[in-house]
Amino acid sequence: MTQLVVLWPSSFIVSQLAPYQGWEHFFERFARDWSALKRVTGFREISRVGVRYINRVDIPAKEPIVEYERFLNIYPKIPDSLQPTSSYALQAAVELKEIDCLLRLNSAPVPSPLLQYASFLIDQDISRQANAPQTDNEIHELLQKIHVVKNAVFEACITAKTREFFQ
Repeated sequence: MTQLVVLWPSSFIVSQLAPYQGWEHFFERFARDWSALKRVTGFREISRVGVRYINRVDIPAKEPIVEYERFLNIYPKIPDSLQPTSSYALQAAVELKEIDCLLRLNSAPVPSPLLQYASFLIDQDISRQANAPQTDNEIHELLQKIHVVKNAVFEACITAKTREFFQ
């Protein structure tokens, strides 16, 4: 398990690389490190609070061309005359009004580390810049809300066929 803390004059970043031990473990780590940073540096105005989730989804694939629309609900619409699609890159920015945040959603195929599989990313960056929370309680509350929305976004992005691979 690899954990990273990145400190810049205007940034505090906590990263967890695979294997991911779950939200509770990650959140405890964030809260501990955030508290330590504040003890050392004092209060600074917060301009952005966000969480980024990059998920790689692996699907069995014996053919080199995968019909991503069978596995994803997010993909570019390509005219039939230009098929098959061997690769794609998608980016969308979506306002999440229920939590006053912006979702930057990216998806693209990536090389699979597994034989006879295809892999693609669902990359979510959910953040609030305007009216960023300033107290620990407000920050913790927003992060918990982001976590819930992140799960809903992921589920909305995959098809029932993809969900079968997680069973």
